[in-house]
Amino acid sequence: MKKMVFLLFVAVAMLSGCKRLATIQNHEEVPVVRYDGQSLTLEQIERAIQLAGLNQGWVMKEVTPGHMVGTLEVRGKHRATVDIFFDTEQYTVQYKDSMNLRYVAPSQIHPNYNRWVATLVRYINDSIQHVE
Repeated sequence: MKKMVFLLFVAVAMLSGCKRLATIQNHEEVPVVRYDGQSLTLEQIERAIQLAGLNQGWVMKEVTPGHMVGTLEVRGKHRATVDIFFDTEQYTVQYKDSMNLRYVAPSQIHPNYNRWVATLVRYINDSIQHVE
């Protein structure tokens, strides 16, 4: 009986020490919509994504037209990398890689990752409204 209570205590202690993970939230097929109804070129959308990333500390690199890779480094200890696919109608932000964010395949990660990417998406949407 004492052994069972001890094992239960150890199990609870181990579980309470585990930090919470979140399911990775990709942003699929987000519409490219301007409030003024203006259509944008692929180059304008790319510029909007670059500006949004820059404002949040992301480094954006073009892979091919319609595909960028964004990387965010936080305090030199954590890194999140996303693929961004886009055309003149929509864009998608997907998990690519990370460092020190407790990634567990296929889709678990530290909750900060989802917050950082959601903020990036909000800034992209805002940047789309103002890009010339």
